[in-house]
Amino acid sequence: MMIEKIKTHKMEIFGLIAILLMAGFFYFYNITQKGLFGYDEAFQLLTGNSYAQIPKIGVNYLLGRGALGDLTAKYLPGNVFFQMSTRPPFAFLNALGIMIFGYHDYSIFVMDGILGLGSIIVLYFIAQKITKNYKLALLSAFLFGISGYQIYAARGAFSTILAGFFALCGSFFYIRNIDDKSYKEGLNLKSDLMIAGFFWGLMFASHYSSLFFLMSVGIFEILMFYLSAPGSFKIFFKRLAFLAISFLGVVFFIEILLQLISYLLMKVGYPHRVVSYFYELRRFFRGDLVGDMYNIKPQDLWFYGRMINILNGLPYLILFLISPVVFFWKKYRHNLSLVFVFFVAMGMFLFASLNGFAVPRAMVQINGLVSLLAALVFWEIFHLLKKNYKGFAYFLFIILLIFQMRINWGILNLKSGYKEVAEFLSKENIPAEDIYTETWPIFSFYLNKKTQIFNNNARTIYYVAEYHENKSVDSYDFNIISQGELLATFDNPIGRFSPVRAEVWVPRPPTKWPAAELDKIKIYKVHR
Repeated sequence: MMIEKIKTHKMEIFGLIAILLMAGFFYFYNITQKGLFGYDEAFQLLTGNSYAQIPKIGVNYLLGRGALGDLTAKYLPGNVFFQMSTRPPFAFLNALGIMIFGYHDYSIFVMDGILGLGSIIVLYFIAQKITKNYKLALLSAFLFGISGYQIYAARGAFSTILAGFFALCGSFFYIRNIDDKSYKEGLNLKSDLMIAGFFWGLMFASHYSSLFFLMSVGIFEILMFYLSAPGSFKIFFKRLAFLAISFLGVVFFIEILLQLISYLLMKVGYPHRVVSYFYELRRFFRGDLVGDMYNIKPQDLWFYGRMINILNGLPYLILFLISPVVFFWKKYRHNLSLVFVFFVAMGMFLFASLNGFAVPRAMVQINGLVSLLAALVFWEIFHLLKKNYKGFAYFLFIILLIFQMRINWGILNLKSGYKEVAEFLSKENIPAEDIYTETWPIFSFYLNKKTQIFNNNARTIYYVAEYHENKSVDSYDFNIISQGELLATFDNPIGRFSPVRAEVWVPRPPTKWPAAELDKIKIYKVHR
């Protein structure tokens, strides 16, 4: 039976494998040599390492192999800060990476690459379910797999790729219960929607910007209820209830679990700060969501359009932007599953743009659905052409798409310099407790020791790791030099470049420092 299925679907299977192999090259090429490692990545790896070591501490303590405090000091050697509430599922993913691949900076990159491949598979099945056309599903997976946004996320170790994976998983189960023609109660309403709510709860806990995704889903449900036949309020209430029960259950369970872990670590004397995940969410509401609405800049309105153009290419952007025209022209509004994809992709794109929420990583969560829309539009245009021109048009589109990819491999494989600086600090026998830096998690990770977080040590040797836009030498980041000794700096700060040209921007530092260069690592020892 299995062999017969493989023979029947061999073109689909081989096509999907080819796409995964191609995408895997982009995601994993030279992965162990990567130096694209910044504050957030180190922050999550430190937290993930804490999670990864807890089982070892517990087992050894139960076996009587040492006092609890000694075991904690052995397995968690002085990384003095972890944030229990920030993107908890991503921290658990990092813990899994450390357990499998060890305490390395590339552990997080490998896990994100695997997630990227998993997202391609899920999108393929979503496209297959909606279109009933394996060729169109393969085209969607291809556009998604090689898109600059996906490569950017898979190689950049961002938590939004995890949020995007959960968004796709939830969407797959959500559309399973949507009838293509009408808004009515499906056969597996409860199970499908509760599973969708479960995945979307994990998505929400992975990155708070997924709130825009949830807002789009909510508006879709309200619209479908409004346009449906009278008497469907019961169905509407059931759908929202099943989604909400599993969604809230996941969010609160994660919060309770993290607070329990936090309490246990506190009992063994491991210093930390406990903040509820809802505190971060409240900051997002007050700052990014509400605050940005009152401080929106004209360029922010087109920020994500520009990002899609830069990361995925102009053909990709054009296909996405004209999708509303094709959507109504082909009367796809009668296919509710496709209406959902269109609503969520366009909804999050517009919500984030109109809000002025200019964070490049946010769109990673809907890049798969955007790819599906782009593939659908291309497919319709493709079939408008005469048969003699179809092959040429397809070939031309692929060539244009590849040439529009903004992958800069020189920058992709450029080491940031943090690891080298950490080795320099160890070689010089600088006490880790005497190092102050805004990017302390990076050095805490590489040194596997605690570093200064606050300026409370008169002997502190100051280390300036990043240049900041619109800040003068007299501002805080540069003024600390006069309070202590500038130990070192280097010319390609991680916060100012990425594998994709969209964020390749390194400002020239003050004249007293060497000019920033993208292709070199220079460590400048000033004095001790």
